[in-house]
Amino acid sequence: MPIKDKIWLLAHSKDKEDRREWAVLYWKYQGYTHRKVGETLFKGKDWVQRYMTRIYKRFDAPPI
Repeated sequence: MPIKDKIWLLAHSKDKEDRREWAVLYWKYQGYTHRKVGETLFKGKDWVQRYMTRIYKRFDAPPI
């Protein structure tokens, strides 16, 4: 499945975990740091890192 389709599914999912991944991905795309994403979503930097790891696995992308 193309990445574009995977992103669309995340954004429109009814699953709470998918929507959290979408929110993290959206703010990271906006150029936010892990710390700023955490502040925006009222979570910690480590929480954001966990979700970024999940996103990398979902998209079969190596972590940067």
